[in-house]
Amino acid sequence: MTSGYLQETDRIIMTHDDLMITLKHGMLVNDRGRLRIVPEPLPYAFICNDLQELASLQWSSFRINEPEPGVNAVTLTEADYPVTLRSWQPGDAISLRYGTKHVHRFFIDRHIPRFRRRSWPVLVNAQGNVVLVPGIGCDTDHYSAEPSINIEPIL
Repeated sequence: MTSGYLQETDRIIMTHDDLMITLKHGMLVNDRGRLRIVPEPLPYAFICNDLQELASLQWSSFRINEPEPGVNAVTLTEADYPVTLRSWQPGDAISLRYGTKHVHRFFIDRHIPRFRRRSWPVLVNAQGNVVLVPGIGCDTDHYSAEPSINIEPIL
């Protein structure tokens, strides 16, 4: 390989903001201007029958925090259980005050890299409705000044 070929390859990789190449033991990604090999994100789905069970979850893609108002907060009622905390899936959408927001559009608007999208947490209630997408917020029926829990994506 020539020096010019390597420089051109480097230029292509580093200017491609959404680089994601699957390798044998992970993925090669451009993460905030740095070329890194990261583990392949695994899909997940945790079904929780109550708030205590939800609050005790631990996973590499999200963190459960004490409740405080914000875009990672949700207020749950008994009718919402069992809830499922799972990784994002194509077609996921959430009903907000101003209409329905497709989660994929949120990823594009916020420039969330594709490799992070695969493990982004989504909370779904017993009726199958997406009630929280951290970073966007909760749907109109699950907002209050005193939320039940906060779910934060780990970036």
